[in-house]
Amino acid sequence: MKKKLFTLFLCLSGLSAFAQRNIKFTTTLAAPAEGSTITVGVPFVQQIVIKNEGPDAIVPGDTVFYIDPTTPAGSFYIVTGYAKVKDDTIQLNTTYKISSASPGDINYCVGAGIINRKNPIRFDTTGFSDCNSVTIAGGTGVAELVFQKEEWPTQLKITPNPKLSLVRLDFVAQDHTAVNARVTDLSGRVVLQYQFGNSYPGQNDFNLDVSGLGKGIYFVELRQGNYRAIGKLLHQ
Repeated sequence: MKKKLFTLFLCLSGLSAFAQRNIKFTTTLAAPAEGSTITVGVPFVQQIVIKNEGPDAIVPGDTVFYIDPTTPAGSFYIVTGYAKVKDDTIQLNTTYKISSASPGDINYCVGAGIINRKNPIRFDTTGFSDCNSVTIAGGTGVAELVFQKEEWPTQLKITPNPKLSLVRLDFVAQDHTAVNARVTDLSGRVVLQYQFGNSYPGQNDFNLDVSGLGKGIYFVELRQGNYRAIGKLLHQ
């Protein structure tokens, strides 16, 4: 698994052979921890901590990518919009469950890197991946390890709040598909719906006009496929 991660990174790092900035990551698999047990059918949290060891900063135009055991062959996941100086960290938390697997010990590996086509980066691959040995319990003897992402609603940041008219919604999109907004009152009645259209993977800022709402407390939900983020809005 670790060899696979390193080979994929080498292919990507070829884009930045003549780097202008120098960045090194320390990628840590914080969860599942070394020696822990994952039970088939029971949700567990995967936490990847990426530390920018510098010497240069990550800027919002950089593309940070990561690989985990759920990554399809030959691909990677992307996050964007981060500004991180030396010694700052990025935490990536995802809830998964294993739907089928053979019981026993596995090597659970993750890796992360960074590219920027317009402002090239020389990336030090030392420490870009990390592995923990974990035990799979409750398996049925099926050889293939199959993961499912658990789509729990995340907290939606709404600013300014309280507000009379236009609010900004900070949303981490999962892919390029459309993002839909829905506003409900305390009784659960839908009072406003809006479609923002296609987004880009990573941090997105959406503006929503709520001037037509009466005074009160509302819940704002952004949805992209099965991924949801919910926040509370005080409208004055």
